[in-house]
Amino acid sequence: MEKRLHKNLFVFLITIIIFIILFSVIASVFSSALEYNQVRKPYSWIKSKCIKNWQNLRADALASCLIALKDELTARQLNDSVTKLLAKSNNGECWPSGNCNVIDSSLAKIALYEAGYTEKMENVTNWTLEREKPVTIKDMDWYLQIIQNPNSKILCSLDYANNNYEFSINDSGYVLGSNPGSCFAIDKYWLKLNPTDACLKENYNLTCNDSIKTNFMFKKTNQQVWYVFGNLKIAEPTETITLNISSYCINGASGCDYESTLWAAFAFSYVGDEENAKKLSPYLIAEEKNYPNLMPKAFLYYLTGIGDYANETGKLQSTDGFIQVPGSTKCKYYNTALALWTESLQNAESFNMTKLETKLLSVNEQKKEGSYFYWGCSSSLDDSIKETSLLLVGLGINKQTADECSSNGYSCVDNCTGVGGTSQQYACSSGECCDVDPNAYGCEEKYGTCKSSCFSNNETKQGYNCETGICCKLNSQSLCTSELDGKICSQNQECTNTLGTIIPFIVSSDSPRCCQGACTTKQQTCVELGGVICDPNSGSSCQGANTLPSSELYCCRIGFCVQGQLTCSQKAGVRCQSGEECKDGTMVDASDTNGMTTCCTTGGRCLQSTCSDSICNEGESCDGSNYETMDTLVCCDGSCTVELQSCLDLGGQECINNMVCSQSTIPSEDNAKCCLGTCKEKGKFPWAVVIIILIIIIIAGVIYWLVKSGKIKLKGKGKEEDDFGFPSDAAGGMASFGAGAISPSKPSLKPVVRPMPMPTKQAPQAPAKTMQAKPLPTQKAPEKKPVKKKPASELDENLAELEKLGGE
Repeated sequence: MEKRLHKNLFVFLITIIIFIILFSVIASVFSSALEYNQVRKPYSWIKSKCIKNWQNLRADALASCLIALKDELTARQLNDSVTKLLAKSNNGECWPSGNCNVIDSSLAKIALYEAGYTEKMENVTNWTLEREKPVTIKDMDWYLQIIQNPNSKILCSLDYANNNYEFSINDSGYVLGSNPGSCFAIDKYWLKLNPTDACLKENYNLTCNDSIKTNFMFKKTNQQVWYVFGNLKIAEPTETITLNISSYCINGASGCDYESTLWAAFAFSYVGDEENAKKLSPYLIAEEKNYPNLMPKAFLYYLTGIGDYANETGKLQSTDGFIQVPGSTKCKYYNTALALWTESLQNAESFNMTKLETKLLSVNEQKKEGSYFYWGCSSSLDDSIKETSLLLVGLGINKQTADECSSNGYSCVDNCTGVGGTSQQYACSSGECCDVDPNAYGCEEKYGTCKSSCFSNNETKQGYNCETGICCKLNSQSLCTSELDGKICSQNQECTNTLGTIIPFIVSSDSPRCCQGACTTKQQTCVELGGVICDPNSGSSCQGANTLPSSELYCCRIGFCVQGQLTCSQKAGVRCQSGEECKDGTMVDASDTNGMTTCCTTGGRCLQSTCSDSICNEGESCDGSNYETMDTLVCCDGSCTVELQSCLDLGGQECINNMVCSQSTIPSEDNAKCCLGTCKEKGKFPWAVVIIILIIIIIAGVIYWLVKSGKIKLKGKGKEEDDFGFPSDAAGGMASFGAGAISPSKPSLKPVVRPMPMPTKQAPQAPAKTMQAKPLPTQKAPEKKPVKKKPASELDENLAELEKLGGE
C-alpha cells in the first residue's frame, strides 16, 4: 500500500513538473523573441518629417530626403522642396548659406539633378570649379596613346617647348622613331612621359597625316591597372590637336582637400560631366592609400568601374553586416549607404547583401516612431533623415506602398488640397494619401489640359477625367513610371528600343533620364576602357584573362596583346562544343581550335543554343533540374509550375508577433498569412494567467485520470478511505487529514479525534474487479469484504462512535 502510494505520488509530481517547465519555456520564447519587420515604413517616416517641413531641415538632410523621395512627390511638392533647398544656399551656388562647403554643395547638386532641375546646376558647377587647383602627380606612369585607322601607317609630328619632333606608327600600332624630345620616350604602342614638373605642365600639339584618336593614360608605377585620363579626342588629317595633363584637386584650408575632391568628382560623374570628373581622378587614385578612413575605393569604383575597388570595399563588411571603416568618424549607416549608392557593394565578390538586409530589418537596428521606423546613430533628426534617406537610395528598395493608403480606404493623389481633400498619414508609391474619391480627380487637377487630341511630341495622353475631349499632359510635368509608362535609367545606362537602337531620354517631372524603352548598360569603347584592339585575324592574341568587354571586338588590356596565336586556355577561354554558343563573352579562334571560332573568352560561358526541355517563364518554377541556355534562363527537365509571389509583391505585409491584420490574409511565397490590410497592435496577452489556468486543468485532469484508471483506489478500512489515508464522510466526500468523519450539516463542530487502529500486516488480496466505494447506511454497519476482519469489539466501538456523531 505504501509503495503504491509513493509510486503514484512520484508520477503525479513528475507530470506536474514537466508541464510547468514546458509552459515556462513557451512563455519565455514569446516574451524574448526578436521581431522583424519588412522595409515598408522608412519612406513614410521621412515623408512625415520632410514634406511640408523642408524649411526646418538642415541643407544636407533636405537634399538627401529629396533624392530619396523624388519618385513619390507630386509636382507641387517637388517644386516646394527645390524652392526650400535653394533658399538654404548662397545665391544658388553653394550650401549651406553662410558656411558653404563642397560636400553639401555636391549633395545639393545631385538633388537638383534627380529632381529634374538641371538648369539650376550650372551655378553649383562654376562655384566648384573655382575651388580647383592644379596638382602634379609624380608617382604615376603617364602615356600618350595615338590610335590610327586599322591596318594603316601614319606620320606624326609633336610640337612642344619650341621644338618639333617627328615619328611614325606602323600598321601594327608600334611607334617608330629616334628622338621624341626630352619629355617622351618610345614604349611599344605609346609615348611614355617623363614625369618632371615642366613636362607635366606642358601643352603638346600633335599633327598626323591621317585621322586619329588620342588621349593620355596613366597607371601607378609597378602596377598594371590602367586609367584613361580625359575624354578621347579626335583629329582629322593634318589637323592639330592640343593635349595636356590638367590634373586637379579641390583646394582646402591647407592644400588639397581629399574628401571634398571625392564628393566633387562623384557629383560631376553622377550628372554626366565625365570630363571634369576625370580631371580629379589622378589625385584621388594617387592619394587613396593615405585616406582609408574616407572609404575612397567606393567612390573610385563609381568613377573608374574597376572591380578591384568594389571588392576591397566589400571586404569592409563586418560580422554584423554593415560596412565598418577603420578610423572613420561617420555613422555605420552613412558609410554603408555611400558604399551602396556608389554600387561598389552590389559588385563586390565577397559582400553578403542578405546579411546586411537581415540586420537592417531587425528590431535591434530600427528606431521606432509610431508605426513607422527609421535608422540613425544619434538623436539628431537631421542626421537620421540623411542616413535613412541615403540607405533607401543605396538599397534601391521597391517601395510598393500604395496599398497602405488604399487599404485604409483612401486614394493616392498629386495634390490633396487641390481636390478638396485632407491629407492622410499613410504611404503612397507616388503623391500623397488623400480622403477623396479618385474618380473626382480631373485632368486639370493632374496638371493636364483637355483637348480634342494630343498632337505634340512633348505631351502624352492620360486617362484623367475631362468633360469634353481627352486629357493631354506635358512630358516635363508627367511622372515617368506611372504616367509615361517608362523606366528611369541609371547613369551608366542608355535607352534602347526593341531593335537595340539607342533612343533619346525623355525629361519627365521626376527624372531627366526617363526611357520609354529598355535601360541597357552603356558599353565603352576599347580606348575608353584603357585597352587596344588585339585582332586575332591579324595574327595577334590577348594573353590571359585580359580581354575587355568594350563596344568593339577584340579589345585587350594594354600590355597583354602579343603577336602570334595562343591556345584557348592561354587566352583564358573555354572551348565550346558543337551546338553551344558563348554567353556573356567573345568567341574567338585559337591555335587549338582547328581554325574554328569556338574559344569563348572574356569570362563567357558555353551554353546550349536552344532548350530542348520545358521553358519556364517569369513567375514559374521548375519542379526538376533546371539549366540555362542561350534562349532561356530556366530550361527545365521537369514541369514548370506557377510560383507564389512574395508578400511584398502582392502589396501586403507581414504582421509581427504583437500585431494583428485589419483585413483578410492570403498565402504568399514567404508568409502563410500575408496581410492585405494594415497591421495593428493588439493588447498584451495574459500569459501568466493562461499558464496558471492550464496548470490547474492539468492537475485536475491527472487526478481524474489516476482515479479513473484505478491508479488511486478507494479501499475500505472500517471507514471509507482513499489511498492517501483520507477517511470519507457519510456523503462520500473528503475529510480532514487525521480526523474522524465530520457531519457536513454542522461544519463548525470540533471533530472528535480518535486514532484509527492499524490492521495487522498481511499481503493484500487482489479483488476480482475494481472495488467501488459505497455510502454508509444511516443505522447499520456497511457490508464490506475487508482483507482482514477486525475484532467485533473494535468494530462495534467504531460503529457506535459513528452513530453518535450522526445523531449529533
